[in-house]
Amino acid sequence: MTAPTARAAQAAHTAHADPAGHAAQAAHVADRVERAVSRARFAGRQLWLAGLGAAAVAAGSVPRMAAIAAIAARGRRLMDRLAERGQPLAARQSARIQARIESLSDHAERTVQGARTLLRETAEYETRRLLERLELATVTDLRLLAVHLETLDKKLDDYGRRLAETARTAD
Repeated sequence: MTAPTARAAQAAHTAHADPAGHAAQAAHVADRVERAVSRARFAGRQLWLAGLGAAAVAAGSVPRMAAIAAIAARGRRLMDRLAERGQPLAARQSARIQARIESLSDHAERTVQGARTLLRETAEYETRRLLERLELATVTDLRLLAVHLETLDKKLDDYGRRLAETARTAD
């Protein structure tokens, strides 16, 4: 048995065998937690006091403040120079981003157009299938029927003329 496992087994045995031992162990854990909280409070107070001390040193030391102000001014000038150098780069990136957005927009427009076409064709196909299953005439069927009727009408007119000619010649 490893040491932590042996310790855990012994603590469990002690807790079952001796409730007073369990209470003592709980008191020991509570004491350790209280000491940890106390140390954390002390560290927090020390940090607070260090911050106050830094503020006092900064306020009481004029030469240091002048040096800090000079460093800050140099830092601002450096930031201004870096910003000037970054502006052309930002403009180029903006142009690239705009071109990419336009490309994606065109692609999206083509995709939407393709989806519209696909949707329209699918609706037409499914409508034709439904009409066929219900045995109803489709637009194509009606157009074909109109062509057949025109052809039949011409044949009937032709037949009627020949019949009339035959009747005249027979008289």
